[in-house]
Amino acid sequence: MFKWDDITRVGETMKQTYKRKSGDNHGLSGTKLHNCWRDMRFRVNNKTWKKAHCYSGRGIKICSEWDNFMVFRNWALANGYVEGLTLDRKDNDGNYTPDNCRWVTAQQQALNQRNNRSSTTGRYDYV
Repeated sequence: MFKWDDITRVGETMKQTYKRKSGDNHGLSGTKLHNCWRDMRFRVNNKTWKKAHCYSGRGIKICSEWDNFMVFRNWALANGYVEGLTLDRKDNDGNYTPDNCRWVTAQQQALNQRNNRSSTTGRYDYV
């Protein structure tokens, strides 16, 4: 069904149309939380990035609801985000989803890397 919001308004640039349609009029661009969200999307979506093999090359994806920053922000605030923590995937082979992500210190995140395998089990030692 046709909706007037689906078209560019008179005098509106394509960038303004995108911002209106994507919900990017929140005024939070440049905040640490927005930068975290932006960087997560860059790591997964930029196929030409020199470390793409660590993310998109391994099939890592972002859940569709987190395409909208405000949805991500609401999840973050409800799940322990405070400035100084970093976004961490509990299962390093899993996607960026609410069930697989958490907020941790940089020290905790350093323990949850692919190169940090248990010498006895050969499995990742998640914190």
